[in-house]
Amino acid sequence: MLRKILVFIMLTLLCLSIFAVKSDDILGYWVTEDARSVVEVYKSGNEFEARIVALKEADYEKESTLGIPGTPRLDDQNPEKALQVRPILGLTIMTGFEFQKELWKNGKIYDPKNGKTYSCKMTLQKDGTLDVRGFIGVAALGRTTQWVRPDDYLKKNKLSSLGYEFPSPLLKK
Repeated sequence: MLRKILVFIMLTLLCLSIFAVKSDDILGYWVTEDARSVVEVYKSGNEFEARIVALKEADYEKESTLGIPGTPRLDDQNPEKALQVRPILGLTIMTGFEFQKELWKNGKIYDPKNGKTYSCKMTLQKDGTLDVRGFIGVAALGRTTQWVRPDDYLKKNKLSSLGYEFPSPLLKK
């Protein structure tokens, strides 16, 4: 009987270690919920950061009143005037994340659409999606968006391509 209990405990511990989330599991490329951008999560020292590596519309469109058509989209919603000239492509939008007990927390996320920065935490779900929760003050009052790996996005939507290259060749210039 004792032997069966020990085998059960060992199998349970083995299963837990196999399915446990590891800190580096979020590294790599993620398609944002609206599929308008691809973000790369990377490690900087002991913290995790992310930058935009591809945009569906990296340049201002012909009818744009925000910027010169055909030129790179800029961080024009940033409240700091000096930062409004930064291209969105290549922009670091997430900083300061620490991994603790299957959760990446204590980070910040910047939304170039409105120029605001929010507190943020991330959770990797069992299905492989990444829940990104931005909030002001209390996480319960925030908003969660789901990011997926590019290959998973393509399979789910029966696509052969996102319609834009990632990482963008423009980042290599």
